[in-house]
Amino acid sequence: MPGKVETVVLGLLADGPRHAYDLVREYHKRAMDNWVDVGDASIYQALPRLKRSGLIELASEKSNKRVYRLTNAGRQHLRQALLSQLSSKRPYELELNVAIGFVDKIKREEAVRALAERHRFVLDIVRSMGEIPYDRKEGERSLPHDMIAMQRFRMAEAELAWLDRIIQWLGGPIE
Repeated sequence: MPGKVETVVLGLLADGPRHAYDLVREYHKRAMDNWVDVGDASIYQALPRLKRSGLIELASEKSNKRVYRLTNAGRQHLRQALLSQLSSKRPYELELNVAIGFVDKIKREEAVRALAERHRFVLDIVRSMGEIPYDRKEGERSLPHDMIAMQRFRMAEAELAWLDRIIQWLGGPIE
């Protein structure tokens, strides 16, 4: 199954042929960077891999702009990847969970400071998500993007409450 970068590229190409810069621009235009962490360079780097795999092909090349399109194999691969991801049985996990599991191996004050830093980061996410308009207008973000944004917002709120409890358990102040 493709990773998230490949899935993003294949998904964007499913809408029609695009060159690399256009893929990056569309990724940002759809505000996908609010819910999936894919670097611009990763999109560029995925194109040759996907081409070698036969999942995309060169549609045209003009003025050093290579325009790519999905192959039938790429469309099928995307379909299988999406179905697999939608039915995933993987648990929700954060790298943070490993650190919490071993938090007793560091000083409480250090743990509280580090968790307070994470708390501020997540709080910034919640504040920025509160500025995203959830009422769609014609031609703007799609309902799935709105649902992803809402899920991310709710998860961030839940993480804030969870972080508050851990910081309190460690005896630290909640900032």
